[in-house]
Amino acid sequence: EAALASLVGALEGFVPAHFIGWHHRGEIVRGCCASIKKGAAAKEARLALRAVALLAVTLGPGSKRRILPAETYNPLEPGPGSKKIMAETFPLVSRILEVSTDASLVIAALESLAVVAFVDVAAENMDDTEACMKALWGLIRPSTGPKVAGVARKTSPHVLAAAVSAWTLVLTTTDGWKKKKAAASSPAAWRDTSAHLASLLHSDSRAVRMAAGEALAVTIEMKLVTRDSHGALISGVAARASELANEAAGAGVGKANFVEQKELFKSIASFLAGGKAPASSVRASSSHHGRLTASTWTDIVRLNFLRRFLGGGFLPHLQGKV
Repeated sequence: EAALASLVGALEGFVPAHFIGWHHRGEIVRGCCASIKKGAAAKEARLALRAVALLAVTLGPGSKRRILPAETYNPLEPGPGSKKIMAETFPLVSRILEVSTDASLVIAALESLAVVAFVDVAAENMDDTEACMKALWGLIRPSTGPKVAGVARKTSPHVLAAAVSAWTLVLTTTDGWKKKKAAASSPAAWRDTSAHLASLLHSDSRAVRMAAGEALAVTIEMKLVTRDSHGALISGVAARASELANEAAGAGVGKANFVEQKELFKSIASFLAGGKAPASSVRASSSHHGRLTASTWTDIVRLNFLRRFLGGGFLPHLQGKV
C-alpha cells in the first residue's frame, strides 16, 4: 500500500514518459492488477486503480513505441495510449462495477476505466470503447447491466453522478462512429439513451442533474440526437435546462452546487437556443500568460474531468505535455 501511494504521488507530479522503461511499465501494470485482484484491501485497490490511470495519462499517445523527449500532445485530445493497460485492467474493473458494494471503490474503478479508455482510443477499433461505455451504462441504468447483486443494481446518487461523467468522457472519443458504425449513431440507437439521460435532469441530486446536462449537451453537439429526429426530446431538455438555470434560492433549498448548477444550465439553455458552448480556460503555466481554452462541450467535459481527476497534478501534467 505504501509503495502504491508513493507511485501515485510520483505519477501525479508528472514523470516524462521516456523516463519509464518498457520493463517498468509492465511491472507497474502487473503489480497494480495484482492489488486490484486482491479485493480485500479497498484502499490498496483504489490506489492501484488510480496508478494505472495515471500511468496511461503519463504515457499518452504513441505508447506502443518509445516516446521521444521532444514529443508533445494536447491533453484535451485523446491518444492511442497503451493497449496493454486496457487489456489487463478492463476485466478486473468491469467486475468491480458489477458486484462491488463499496461506493468509493466503484468510483475509483469507473474513473480509472474512463481515463484509460480516453487515453487508449484506437482510431480503427472502437470495441474497447464500446465495452467501456456499456460497463458504465450498467451503473447509470442498472436494468441494462448484468443481473449481479451489488452497487450496480442500486446506484447511489454520488456513484450515479460519477458514472454519468465518466461515460460522457468516453463518449467524447467516439466522433468517428458515424463513419465506422452507422447503426451505433442512428436515431433509434440513441433515442432510449438520450431519454434516460433526460430523465436524470429530474433527479433530486444536483450533481446527477449537472452530469446528465453535460452528457446531453455533448450528445447534441455531436449530432447523435438532432431536432429532426428527436425534436420533442430536445425541446423537453431545453425547457428543463431553463427551469434549472432559474432555480430560486430559499428556505429548504440546499446550497451544494447551487450556483454551479445555475451557471451550467444557463449555458446549456443558451446552447440549445442556437448559441455556442461557453468558453472555459485554465492557466497552463506558472505565469499568467499561458492559458488552455476549451470552446466546445466535448473539450469542456474533457477539461473538467481531467482537472477533477488529476487534482493538484493537473498543472504539472499540462506543463509537461504542451
